[in-house]
Amino acid sequence: MKHYAILLILLLLTGCSVKNSPTFNTYAIDFHTQSKTSKTINKTIFINQPYINGAFATKNIFYTTKAYEYDAYAKNRWIDFPSSMLQLQLTQAFAQAKLFKHQSMSSSRLTPDIYLNTVVNKMYHLHERGESYAMLSMSFELIEKGNLLLSKQINRRLKCKENTPYGYVQALNEVLKMSIEELIKEVANTSL
Repeated sequence: MKHYAILLILLLLTGCSVKNSPTFNTYAIDFHTQSKTSKTINKTIFINQPYINGAFATKNIFYTTKAYEYDAYAKNRWIDFPSSMLQLQLTQAFAQAKLFKHQSMSSSRLTPDIYLNTVVNKMYHLHERGESYAMLSMSFELIEKGNLLLSKQINRRLKCKENTPYGYVQALNEVLKMSIEELIKEVANTSL
């Protein structure tokens, strides 16, 4: 009888710990740039992992309806941390542009000549007067041997085609694509 009581208690305890986990919609930062340059610089660029400011550095997707008040969507998340997704997208964009001889985002045997630092200050979904917008504020620094070659600040707002988290992700990817294509053109015009 004692064994049955222990078995019953164990079944009750394990049964209580199994919960239905909520279903999440997961989204990615994923875009394809069209930048191709006729110039190839015989140097290596290292794409540092972007620094994402404060609360935006999580897998939460944030929205706001009031100034300075951010909330996270309950059932919508990033598939990975935005810093990791952005680093990958930046590396792919520079590879697509064929601007540098090599581009890297991880340790390798190559010693980088140039470093790209990225800071994302704000990245959120703004709901305003029945419409919504992808909001992005970020900056880039291009550094060679401790010298600042280029500093660029981007503040953009793009209207979403639909007032949903999916509409926001589409608009954000478009804003990021435009911003990175603009960055690549400026890097190509910088004397390196």
